[in-house]
Amino acid sequence: MTVIPLRAYRIAPRKPWLRIDGDLVVVRAPAWFGGKTFAAPIASTGVVDLDLVQESPEVDDVVFEEPVVTPYLYTSGPMTQPNMGLVFAEPVLLAPFRWIVRSQSSEIAPKRSARGGRPAGHYVDGLLLRAVDPKAAVEALVAAGAEPVVAPDAWLAARRARVEDPGVVAEMAAKERRFTRAGRIGAVLFFGGLASAFALDTWVSEDAAVPAFVAALVGAVLHQGTAFLSERAWFRPRVGVRRRRRGDGPAA
Repeated sequence: MTVIPLRAYRIAPRKPWLRIDGDLVVVRAPAWFGGKTFAAPIASTGVVDLDLVQESPEVDDVVFEEPVVTPYLYTSGPMTQPNMGLVFAEPVLLAPFRWIVRSQSSEIAPKRSARGGRPAGHYVDGLLLRAVDPKAAVEALVAAGAEPVVAPDAWLAARRARVEDPGVVAEMAAKERRFTRAGRIGAVLFFGGLASAFALDTWVSEDAAVPAFVAALVGAVLHQGTAFLSERAWFRPRVGVRRRRRGDGPAA
């Protein structure tokens, strides 16, 4: 067995890793799943060196029948950047989330219903990760049978069912634009309201700050609500590993 360490806080008692175990790649991320692990067949796994990722403009208009989700499963803080990625030929069921992070489970991967013998649960189509040595991690996985992938968007698009009806594609694209617009308005309300509230509280009076606090609260609800709902519309091929930041998840 080969263990590939992932970045972790020095004081973390249980360290995250990838492990090559026979014909499986096993993922352990204690901050998210405690002592539980989940696995995918190496033969149906693609490994991505993020320094070599190529754009795939030919899949920009693709819409998937199911969400395609490739979140950043950060193991040393949300402000860090991933340095490698995995993509899976078939969706992979995550281990049960720890109760302390269960509220973030839909941010990492929206729950999917049972389908075609597949149990309901939180599935991912790929992962963004931060390895201690990403080059060595990619080499070890490829040597064990994983496929090197430089165009993850196209790789996933070739392995997922797509929506072919132009009308449905246009409708879903319009829905995505609405969610994006609403989320941006929410973010502006939240940060603008919060800044105004602190300024009014400091320079005018506590009562004058109340409307601004209310605006900030409305903005937070709008921003988080649209993010939560839009995660159920992750059907666009933007699930790309090329995002290289914490995943709101997906990009294809």
